[in-house]
Amino acid sequence: MEGHALNVLSIISESSVVSQREVAQKAGISVGLVNLTVKRLVQTGYVKVTNLNSRKAEYFLTPRGISEITSKSYQYLTKTIQTYQQFCERGKTFIKKLIQQGHQQFIVLGDGEVANLIMLTLKDIQDPSIQWRHETSAMDSGRQNGEVILDCRTDCWANSPGVSVLSQLLESNKK
Repeated sequence: MEGHALNVLSIISESSVVSQREVAQKAGISVGLVNLTVKRLVQTGYVKVTNLNSRKAEYFLTPRGISEITSKSYQYLTKTIQTYQQFCERGKTFIKKLIQQGHQQFIVLGDGEVANLIMLTLKDIQDPSIQWRHETSAMDSGRQNGEVILDCRTDCWANSPGVSVLSQLLESNKK
């Protein structure tokens, strides 16, 4: 199933009584393309339509339509989990490399998924000589001798006070 059709099917699954104009706005496509897509979804057995008036219709996902949404959701979830696991491995490799270089004290700078991933990685290290702390802003970091700042902010590419973790994780993606 193509992208537009899956997007329209997903929107219809969220709200059965909706105009094609509303679907077009939510999907970011033209009303004409929505009309064509809905016709194809009906012809292929993913959707049934009942006209309520000249402007609104009620759309019902058929068992085949529900199955398609479920299948695509499962594929998306599986891919997301695989990507997360890859980034966890890259994070572990990155931290292990820093430890092998002799670093033992770290500041995890920033909030969000990247910071959480790095903090989980550091928590999993079973070495009492490895110490770390979390700071949400560079102003709070008060760097002490030997501490490596693991900058997990997404907007720090050029002006990082330490090592940009995101660039390290993405860099290992290119190898």
